[in-house]
Amino acid sequence: MLRHIASLLYKTGLIRPAYLALTLLRGLHPRSLVRSLRFILKGSPDGLPIPPFWLRVQVAGTIDAGEFYHSGVADAQTISGILRHRDVDIQSLAAILDFGCGCGRVIRHLPSKTQAELFGTDQSAKLITWCRSNLPLATFGINRLEPPLDYPDGKFDLIYALSVFTHLPAQLQTKWMDEFRRLLRGGGYLLLSTHGEHQLGVLSDQEKAMFRNGQLVVKRPGSAGSNYCVSYHPETYVRDHLARGFDVIDFVPQGATGTACQDLYLLELDRRLPRSDTVAAESTSIDPGTITTP
Repeated sequence: MLRHIASLLYKTGLIRPAYLALTLLRGLHPRSLVRSLRFILKGSPDGLPIPPFWLRVQVAGTIDAGEFYHSGVADAQTISGILRHRDVDIQSLAAILDFGCGCGRVIRHLPSKTQAELFGTDQSAKLITWCRSNLPLATFGINRLEPPLDYPDGKFDLIYALSVFTHLPAQLQTKWMDEFRRLLRGGGYLLLSTHGEHQLGVLSDQEKAMFRNGQLVVKRPGSAGSNYCVSYHPETYVRDHLARGFDVIDFVPQGATGTACQDLYLLELDRRLPRSDTVAAESTSIDPGTITTP
C-alpha cells in the first residue's frame, strides 16, 4: 500500500510536499526537539555553524540538529576506518573530494583526521553557497547532473560519494565512474555507498527478484539526482558492471553507519589501465543489468 501511495504522490507531483511534511512530523518528536534546542543554545561540538533545518531536511532527511551532526561524525569515522582496514593512512593523502557534499555533513569532520586539501562539490547552488559562507575548511564547487567536473586529471587521492549513486540511474552512474577514473591519480581510492539487501523491504516482489538476479533496480529515474530517484545495487552488479576499471578492495554490508546503514565499497583505480581507456557502456543505451520502475 505504501508503494502505491508513493507512486500516486509522485505521478500527481505531490511527493515533495508529502516527504517534507513527514520529515517535519518526525522532527516534532520530543527527543529531536530537545537535541535541536541544545545545539541551538550551546553550538556544535566542532565550533562550526549547523545548517538551517530546511537544508538539513534536504541533505539528511531530518530537522534534528543532533542527528544531522552525529551522522556526519559517524560517516567521517567510517571513511577513515575502512581506509585503515586496508592499511591506507588517511594522513598520507594529499587531496580528497566529497562528491555530493550537501551542506558539509561529513566534510566538516575531516580536518581532525587528515591534513589533506579538502574539496566538496554538489549540484545544489543553495547548499554550496551555505558551505562557502560557513565552512572555510574546504574549497567548494557546483557540479551539473552530468560530468565533467572542473578539476585536472589525477587531482585526487580519494573521492567519496555517500548516498549519491543511490539517487542516480544507470547511465549517469556510468558517466560519473568514468569521470572519477579521470580525476583519481593512479592507485587512488573511490568510496561509494549503495542500497543493498538491507533495504529490499521497500521493493515489490518483481523488483526483489530482479535484484537477486544481479540487476540494478532504479525507481523514478526521471527524478535523477533527487531523493525521489532511488537505486538499489546488488553486490554482483557493482563488481561486474559499476566498478569496471577499478579493483574492489573492500565491501562492508551496511558499513555506512551514518548514512542509513548503506553498503560500503572501497575501490582502487586499476593501475594497469591507461587513463584514456573507457569502460563505460554506450551512453545511449540502458545497461542490460538494470531494471527501471515508475
